[in-house]
Amino acid sequence: MRVKRLNLAITACHGWVMGMFPQQAQDDIWGDDQTTTISSSFLPLGRPEIKRENGGWRFSARYGFSSGSDYCQAAVVQAMMDFGDGPEPAFIVVPRTDYEVADNWNANGLAGTGSHDIVFRDAFIPDHRVLPVSQTRGGATPGSVANDSHIYRIPMYAAFPFNLVGPAIGAVRGALDHVANGLAERVTMTGVNLAQMQSAQNRIAEVAARAESAWSTLVPIREELNRDARNGVIPDIQRRVHYRMMVAYVGRLCVEAMEQLFPLIGGRGLGWATWSNAPGATSTPSPSISASTGTFIPAPMAQSGSAVNALTPNSEEEENASEKQPAKTEWPAAAHLTIFQQLARYPESSTKNEQTGEVMISNMPRPHGNHFHCGDAVVASKDATGFKNEAVRALERKGLARSFYPLGIALTPDGVSYETGIADKILHRSDH
Repeated sequence: MRVKRLNLAITACHGWVMGMFPQQAQDDIWGDDQTTTISSSFLPLGRPEIKRENGGWRFSARYGFSSGSDYCQAAVVQAMMDFGDGPEPAFIVVPRTDYEVADNWNANGLAGTGSHDIVFRDAFIPDHRVLPVSQTRGGATPGSVANDSHIYRIPMYAAFPFNLVGPAIGAVRGALDHVANGLAERVTMTGVNLAQMQSAQNRIAEVAARAESAWSTLVPIREELNRDARNGVIPDIQRRVHYRMMVAYVGRLCVEAMEQLFPLIGGRGLGWATWSNAPGATSTPSPSISASTGTFIPAPMAQSGSAVNALTPNSEEEENASEKQPAKTEWPAAAHLTIFQQLARYPESSTKNEQTGEVMISNMPRPHGNHFHCGDAVVASKDATGFKNEAVRALERKGLARSFYPLGIALTPDGVSYETGIADKILHRSDH
């Protein structure tokens, strides 16, 4: 039961997304059982096969990291779909009878999330179970007819990470209580009680301060999101980047807190027995693993916010001018564009639309130490800071790309041919 309690903190946000779907889709999932829980995955493993069919779509794909798939009775996934104006990201909800769960989640940290792969084999998806991401960016959604609460008018991706960072804070709090309560029973090899050591007390205090700071950081943002939604205010890009920056900072605080705490545990901290009785524990506490899932990555976020600031028009006139011709890009955005142009050269990472000339980039390279491979070139991780984040929407403002965050980005013909002037500084050639 502990596994389910922890996972419900995550799957609750899937129900929130489900509440934005049309009422017929909600009836399909919740009509017979309003306690039905929903897993999710936004990570297709390979390119999904999607074909238009009368009244819906045929869908075959494999998705990774579907948290809650052990016991959830439905799943929400995200895929690129073409509704007539070119591909765009959309949510798809599928009942448990229409997909398989691959039993392949064998993790040390976050073992309790049950984030197995899920597999769809020629599943039929009726039109009402498809929700374009563009309809979840704030304000009324197709689900507003059934759910008029303000929470379903909050911009989905602006708030989604806040649903995920909670378990990281909970892990820190539970680990802190567990370790602090156990210090009185432990002594060093020289017979000194750990609870009486000033260094241990200082360490406990620092962890407690980080946990408190993490929670206090979230409270005003949570209040602002709810207040704006009640008043019909949709946050602009600056506020959204601010939210993501702060939730990233909270993730970093949780990671730092656990790193500060673990030296008090020693080698026993690697064992299941140490944590099995900790408050709310399902495995070794893992805020650091939570932070690495990609939803809130500490270091890149502040810099990606700077990229948006650098490229956001300062006035209506500037915005109108930017629509007429591509403007000169600042360094972070130029670096991003250079990388995307390189990825656009290779079929394994991109697909070209011969009619429009756009190139859709959907497969991003994975880091390899302090660099990653980008076709026949090597890119330093520091030069790609934030290029997977929503901040790359800034390129869209300049007519160089169309953002399909978080699934990918389509370079326009102007974006493909744009001369950034820094390719030789970003793309390093290597023979390994």
